[in-house]
Amino acid sequence: MKKAMLALSIMLVLVACAPTQPVTPTPYPTYTPYPTYTPEPTSTNTPEPTLTPTIQIDIAATETKLEIKKDFFSDEVIRRFNEAMGCVLATWEENTFDVVCVMVPVDTEQELIEIAYKLTYGLANQMLGMEFDFCFTKEFTFIASLMNSDESWAVRAFTPGDVLKMLVDKQVDSVEGWRELVSVESIKADN
Repeated sequence: MKKAMLALSIMLVLVACAPTQPVTPTPYPTYTPYPTYTPEPTSTNTPEPTLTPTIQIDIAATETKLEIKKDFFSDEVIRRFNEAMGCVLATWEENTFDVVCVMVPVDTEQELIEIAYKLTYGLANQMLGMEFDFCFTKEFTFIASLMNSDESWAVRAFTPGDVLKMLVDKQVDSVEGWRELVSVESIKADN
């Protein structure tokens, strides 16, 4: 057994002292680089900061302010024309402004129509000054309802908003020119 042990020891020494065999690497597939896609930055991907302030409008406050101005306008029309022409009503509806005066100091239908023209022209200029831009659209109607003092004549004139704009722009500057563009109803009382 000694011989076997000696032979095993010699083999072990020979193997240990033998030069090492180079290790050949396992072949891997070669790497072929592909071009990579880099997305271009767009405005939807990266928003640009802006220095423009955002304007926010308080609709409720704006409507309230407009209603206050309209109420003031109505009150002033009644106050100014009550004593001279018996103005009893100046009211706003959705797309109308209606003025009613029942003691206009004139005698004839033609004089009432002239007063309706002057009232319409004057109040249209006041509306412009109050910045009532909605009054100068085709959808709006200014209504002047007038009755003379002895109640023998009544006139009701309907002036569209675009004609009001023509009045304030001085495109219409006479009763006759105004009359061609508006609707006027005249009523003679049966005495």
